[in-house]
Amino acid sequence: MSLNYTSILLLALTAVASLHAEETEVKEPAIPTSALMPITPQVRQILDARCVMCHGAEMKGELIVKEDIDFSTDAAILKTLPNVNIMLEVIGDDDMPQGAKLPRPFRKDAQLIAELDKLKAEYEKKGEKAVLMDWLTKAK
Repeated sequence: MSLNYTSILLLALTAVASLHAEETEVKEPAIPTSALMPITPQVRQILDARCVMCHGAEMKGELIVKEDIDFSTDAAILKTLPNVNIMLEVIGDDDMPQGAKLPRPFRKDAQLIAELDKLKAEYEKKGEKAVLMDWLTKAK
């Protein structure tokens, strides 16, 4: 089968239209972090137990704030979390909490690595993802 000029033009136009449709895909509007407030005691307990270790804890005299997000207090969350969509994405995609991945100065600390592994296992065992996702989706 040989392609004539019209067929080639139609294929090219289809490809361009497809690319344009992908570029103009409607993204959900960013949900302001303030929509998460006030944080319930159950959610605060999960954040303290599962998130603060890497996002707001002090270890060996150094404040650990990975990705510049600090979950240590409600005020810190309001200041450092740009919007709810970020948490919806990383928790929804199971990107957080991570396994044993610490900032460089702590990667060889076997005790901290063990704590992170335990943290991840307990998070999954207790179904805490569902609690966080419920909290985040109610902010919409």
